[in-house]
Amino acid sequence: VSKMDNSHAMVLHLSSLRSEEAAKREWSNLKRDFPVALSGMEAQIRRTELGDKGTFYRILAGPLPSRTAAREACAEVKARDVKQYCRVLPSPPAQKSPS
Repeated sequence: VSKMDNSHAMVLHLSSLRSEEAAKREWSNLKRDFPVALSGMEAQIRRTELGDKGTFYRILAGPLPSRTAAREACAEVKARDVKQYCRVLPSPPAQKSPS
């Protein structure tokens, strides 16, 4: 029995920027540049600590239902701009509010 649940959802890691504000601006640009590939997706801006490199804010777009769907979306992004970074990642767990 296969059931759809978010534990198998995938996201596209499209960019890492130095500030949350820059990441939000970049997401607007990406949606404009890749309207078909990113259609219907939402962005999660995830703060990531990279040790000596400092803090980055990752743009994670999705969710996508499977690794295959995510790979196809990445291929569509790359078809429009071969220099655009696109990496398929498992959807991170939701950031829980303290209960």
